[in-house]
Amino acid sequence: MGTSTPGSWPPADREQDSPTGGADRRITWAIVLTISLMIAATTCLLVTPDTVSSSGNGCVTVMIASSTGGAIEHECGEKARVLCRSAYASDDKLSRLTRPQCVLAGLGPG
Repeated sequence: MGTSTPGSWPPADREQDSPTGGADRRITWAIVLTISLMIAATTCLLVTPDTVSSSGNGCVTVMIASSTGGAIEHECGEKARVLCRSAYASDDKLSRLTRPQCVLAGLGPG
């Protein structure tokens, strides 16, 4: 045991609990790695296009006003073709909003 005065804390001959140089480097690298991953994830989210927010490539996306503020109708493939056929067969407000999105998706009339 240490030779410190009884009742004193911490004992005089005991090292203080502090990270050594190697531990400091590990902590620094962990912080750098964490920040780098956060930057990479943010960059990926900003650069990657949102495929649901726009019509194209056989997919139709229509933003619709609703009682809860809004809704998104997103269809691809056969469901998109059925949606566009229905939009060109009717003349209601939703159909008129859907038609330009059908054109963007390459599913216009004809």
